Amino acid sequence: MATNITTANDAWADMDASVKSFLCVAITAVAALIEVTSTMVLAYPEHRAKEKGYTQKPFYQRLQMGGNVALMLLAVAVYTVGSFFGPVSLSVPAAMAAKLMWNMVELGVVLRMSEFAKEARVGTYILIISIIAMPGIVPTNQPDLDILQAMLTLPSIIWMSILCAATLACCVGMVIIKLRPGTLSTFTVYAILLTGQVTSAVVGTSAGKTFALLEGTALAMAFVLNTIVGAVNLFSNMVAATACDQAIFIPLQTFATLVVNCVTGLVLWQEYNVIAVPSSYVCVYLLVFEGVYIMSSLDVIASLRAYKAARVFRVESVADGTRINRSVTISDFTKAVHESRELKRRSRADTMPSLPTTAAAAAGGAPVRLERVESEVSPRI
Repeated sequence: MATNITTANDAWADMDASVKSFLCVAITAVAALIEVTSTMVLAYPEHRAKEKGYTQKPFYQRLQMGGNVALMLLAVAVYTVGSFFGPVSLSVPAAMAAKLMWNMVELGVVLRMSEFAKEARVGTYILIISIIAMPGIVPTNQPDLDILQAMLTLPSIIWMSILCAATLACCVGMVIIKLRPGTLSTFTVYAILLTGQVTSAVVGTSAGKTFALLEGTALAMAFVLNTIVGAVNLFSNMVAATACDQAIFIPLQTFATLVVNCVTGLVLWQEYNVIAVPSSYVCVYLLVFEGVYIMSSLDVIASLRAYKAARVFRVESVADGTRINRSVTISDFTKAVHESRELKRRSRADTMPSLPTTAAAAAGGAPVRLERVESEVSPRI
């Protein structure tokens, strides 16, 4: 038996690096297909129910839940196998790009749940091309790395503590989402579920990769950790499948996962020691980020222009002979308009109050004058 194990290890060491990279990307792509399919098992029936205006029967919901769990467990196992053949800087980006590709295929072509614009298709193509270029650029495996010693360095301890704290926080948030639906804002729900997906994916990939490097108690602890984060990933995936728009959620998840995984590879796995050309490594990651940015609905330039073009309004009111002037933003003014309409319905007054601080004066009959003045900043960038 010992001879067989030694022979297997020698064969693994002698395997060509390009073959390992190909197996890493191919197996990871299969795992991504399984994961995306597990999400659609829940998302598609929910989409159809909302579209047709009916409520699903509990039996079918339980059946879909069982299918989602089974496929997610299978995906985790296949992801773990794929991570054996390459570094985390290759396996995780490959998984993210494959998920976006399969997401576009299943959502837009197979199930026709969403229409993907040209930007989404181009962004996906950029990601695929970036992944094809990665095997010759990303760091190589480090079979001689003492992972336990690397985990005990100060940067690794700090980074792992941040990941653990984020995972615990998202678990509390997911409990609130399930027990008190509707109490959290959409932004908070997305942030919680993104944290659950990102931290569990990155930690799970690193924990699974250590299976081939550890033994004894350390191996058992790595297995327990992988099981815990796998459960977090499974639960957050189940909640996100129905609570989030997948066309928005998956690109955000991809971007966040790539950033966190890149930091994990550099800090925990010390991949900076085996990066052949750092500039190429940075550029290929920038291409990946660009692909995700093109796919998303976020437009940084348009947001900056909207912020710069925000007009400032001066609200002037007279109460008991005292003149009151206040400068407010567009959002404050909009809120004041809604409040003024409510007060008009109640008091049938002809004047429009401004902010809550001047609303009482307006309700009492004090004249209010609203004047727009020039913005203090230029609307152009």
